[in-house]
Amino acid sequence: MIKAGLIAVFFCGVSCPRACAGEIVLTLDEALLTALKDNRQLAQGKAKEEAARAGVSLANSAVLPTVDISGTLEMTRGLYSKDVGELSEQVSVRQYLYKGGAISAAMRKSKFNLSAAQASLSRDKQEVLLKVKKSFFTLVLAERYRRLSRFIAVSAKRHLDYVSELHRRGQASESEIIGQRSSLRSAMYLYSSAATQKKSAGEILANLLYLKSGDEITAAGRLRYAFRDTAYDAAFLKAAASRPELRLYEAEERSAEEAVKIARGFGRPSLKATLDYYSSNRLASGTEKNDNDHSVAGLTVSWPVFDGGQARAEVEAAIAALKASQAQRQQVIKDIATELRQACLGLQDSLEALKAAEEEVKVYRDNLRAAQEKYRRGIASLLDMQDAALKYETAYFKKEQAVYAYMIAGMDFDKAIGGV
Repeated sequence: MIKAGLIAVFFCGVSCPRACAGEIVLTLDEALLTALKDNRQLAQGKAKEEAARAGVSLANSAVLPTVDISGTLEMTRGLYSKDVGELSEQVSVRQYLYKGGAISAAMRKSKFNLSAAQASLSRDKQEVLLKVKKSFFTLVLAERYRRLSRFIAVSAKRHLDYVSELHRRGQASESEIIGQRSSLRSAMYLYSSAATQKKSAGEILANLLYLKSGDEITAAGRLRYAFRDTAYDAAFLKAAASRPELRLYEAEERSAEEAVKIARGFGRPSLKATLDYYSSNRLASGTEKNDNDHSVAGLTVSWPVFDGGQARAEVEAAIAALKASQAQRQQVIKDIATELRQACLGLQDSLEALKAAEEEVKVYRDNLRAAQEKYRRGIASLLDMQDAALKYETAYFKKEQAVYAYMIAGMDFDKAIGGV
């Protein structure tokens, strides 16, 4: 039963074509493009950016005059010998010349709000790309682990077959058979667990890409790395210039400053120019122009002397919001500095682990070559050579784990300095 189960598991794993029914094969670039195409979080950010652009247009409209045109048609019956109609028109033009500085402050505030929305969208985009990259390479590593576990299961079966043959000849005990069967069961469980991990990693990536849950994703990629410079000072300067969070909170702080100016402007005098033109025509026997047609131009000065303390309360609320924004920005700067230090340390630590794993691979590669030479000369058995190959594959997988850890640390470092 064990042998049949293992054979079924193994050959089902190797006989499936690269892209089976319901399977989606994606490269990293394809995964990233898919993530950016239909991401709901980014769609919300884009909608907020469009709303901020509309806010800029709304604020800019305050510097333009308003023009209103109205008309009235009245009919008088029974008072005169003939019915009399009167058509009146009015054109009103209003233009604020000064509004306590609130208009210009509102225009600047709307631009800072737009900058904040753009920085927020950039931050969300970086977070989405980072999640997809990590999930993609997690899937690559999970597939590599599944292959290694299958190799281990096959090796365990070969050992069981070998010991079973020795037992048949009377050269191995029953306890050795039991031990090899236990090893085979453990190897089969390891393979099943690895397959489950791969499926879980694929579902996580599918969720990030908004794909159907029934589709199985295969990551067409390899674990590769490039050495990085982890100088903290240079990295912090780059982070200060590139992190979207800093641009976001800086824009929000500047917007809060303009909000204070707007609130103060409500308590200052305003100056408004007005122009009204009135015209009326009687419609008794044709159109007759009224001698009262005229225009009125004027300047209106308004100064809110007392409003029950509303203007003062609005100023105090705006100042409190500004202080909160300033404190939040300072905290973000400290958080970024801490994140960057942790990223530098993580990158350095993972690099040392990678170097150690590479040295271990060299050792087991040399052992495998020696075992192959001994097998060629008839000194070692096929099983000995296969054991050496398994040890080499295990060491190589550990190196790939170290490469994966170094790549993830590199992604965290890139995020810390403002890029992905």
